Amino acid sequence: MTMNPFLFAFLIAAFVLFGASNWAQHFVASKLARWLYQNRREVWRGLGRPGTFFFKGEPDNGYLARTSALQLLAQGTWVGGYRKKLAGTEAEAYLRRRRVAGWISILSMVLFAAGMVFGIAQAGHRESMMETAQEWARFKDLPPTASNIEIRTKGSSFTREFTIRFRDSPAHIKSWIATSPGPASVVPVVDHEGWATYTYPAGSGAEFAEVKISPSGDAVHIRTYWS
Repeated sequence: MTMNPFLFAFLIAAFVLFGASNWAQHFVASKLARWLYQNRREVWRGLGRPGTFFFKGEPDNGYLARTSALQLLAQGTWVGGYRKKLAGTEAEAYLRRRRVAGWISILSMVLFAAGMVFGIAQAGHRESMMETAQEWARFKDLPPTASNIEIRTKGSSFTREFTIRFRDSPAHIKSWIATSPGPASVVPVVDHEGWATYTYPAGSGAEFAEVKISPSGDAVHIRTYWS
């Protein structure tokens, strides 16, 4: 089954937002590190002398040490004890921006996780619907090359109807029809538009089963219901 395109776009957006917010945290942290070095040297040293690849502040400030300190600064670690010293300075604005970016990062992670959980649940539901539809309409598994797969259901606990649509090459669809017990058991009726309709006894107690093949032979419509 292909993923819902809207869900896919949602997950990509959440992932991009997460990456952008993390980058923003590090960018703001690097600006704060420079400001602290220039204006509050004792705080900068107390925070482990945070720096970047290009900015190290003091000659003996090693790359791993300064970037690790910057990572902690981006996460807000160690800053709490220095808030009073930074009150009323430009550093407060940097800290606010870092907090906003941090909350956005957390929100994007929550949205991404929620999207994944929803996608897994939706995939399980679609798989269950497909299994039931297969039993009722007595068709073989869809070809692995099938595309544009749609499965829908309607009805209540007393009635249930499934409609499935997909596209594939005419050769693959012919092979699929020939190996599907339901449609292979009857001769199709071709209407004036060229649609070939296979109507046959449904399985598992269902009332109706039908498969239609488009005139071009590359589209399949399946309909089955129980009532």
